[in-house]
Order: sequence, then structure tokens, then C-alpha cells
Amino acid sequence: MSEETQAELVNLEMPFASILERVAAKSPGPGGGAVAAMATCMAAALCAMAARYAVGKMDSALEIAERADELRRKAEPLVEADAAAFGQVMAALKLPKAPDPLARQQAIRRALSDAADVPMAVAEMAAEVASLGALLAQDGNPNLVGDAAIACMLAEAATRSAACLVSLNLAGNREDHRLKRVSELVSKAAFAARRASRLAEESLHQ
Repeated sequence: MSEETQAELVNLEMPFASILERVAAKSPGPGGGAVAAMATCMAAALCAMAARYAVGKMDSALEIAERADELRRKAEPLVEADAAAFGQVMAALKLPKAPDPLARQQAIRRALSDAADVPMAVAEMAAEVASLGALLAQDGNPNLVGDAAIACMLAEAATRSAACLVSLNLAGNREDHRLKRVSELVSKAAFAARRASRLAEESLHQ
């Protein structure tokens, strides 16, 4: 592939500035899926921090912190996995149309279906992080209600972003069960974000 069609892999061990440079580069990846995974990691990390400051004030704080850490660790490899999955889509798109255009179409459809798995996993994790952030905004350390709310809203954005990619990748198969599931995740995360935002606003008047 040429420089402009070759997806560049990234991982979170790279300097942050280098990651941003690769995202900004004129190449197919890392793109939206990797960014959504990174946003999920950041939201989970912020959620874990807010939870640790809630220990002693909230019975489930340590459990929430540990779960947020677990979600972050699971989301980290998805940053690189998304670019790899997109590379398979690019490879399928480069298959010759002749002599078997049907085989090419089937290969593209399989690659897109497989590529939907990564943002689907991101959406699952991000929606859970959003729920954890809302819990912390309600019952956690009141001095960190803003951090908890931001973690929740960032996770909600990651959920919605990942869901967009799932829908795009599965546009040729509207009966795929993942479409219903990802819609449910978006609603779950949106509910959590509205709740956290309201709690943050209410804290200003206390």
C-alpha cells in the first residue's frame, strides 16, 4: 500500500504527542475507532481516580475503581486492534473486481463485519464506564463531582462514536443483532451522561 493508504498502528505506550501526530497524518488509520478506544481509556482512568477519592465516603468506591481499571486495561489493546481491523477492510477493497466481483463483494462484507467487532467492544466498555461515572457523581466524593461527570460524558461520547462505526460497518446487513445491542448501549450511556451532568449542575447551587 502507498503511504496514504497504509494504516499506522498505535499503542498507548507511545508518547501522547506521537499518537496525536499519527491520528492527524494523511493515512487511513488510526482513525475514529482508535480515538473512541482512547477516549474510553481516558474516561475509565478518570473514573478510577474519582472512585479512589471516594473511598471512605462510598461503600462501593474501591470496587468501582478496580472495575474502571479493568475496563481501561481491556480497552487499551483495542486502540491498535481497530487500525489492524481497518487494514483488513482496505485489503479487501483492493481485491480485483475481475474475474469474480461477487467474491470481492463477499470479502468486503466479511471484513466490514469483522471490523465492527472492535467498536462494538469499545461501545460495551464505554457504556459501562459512563454508568460508573454517574454513580460516582451521585454518591462519590462531592469535591470530584466534576471529574466523575466528565468521565461519564467522555465515556458517553466514546459509546456514541463507536456505535456510529458499528452502524457504518454493518450498513449492508441491517439484520445484524449487533445493531440493536449498540443502540441500547447508546441509550444507556446517554441516560448516565444526562444524570451526571444534572448532578454536576446541582452541586453548583449547594
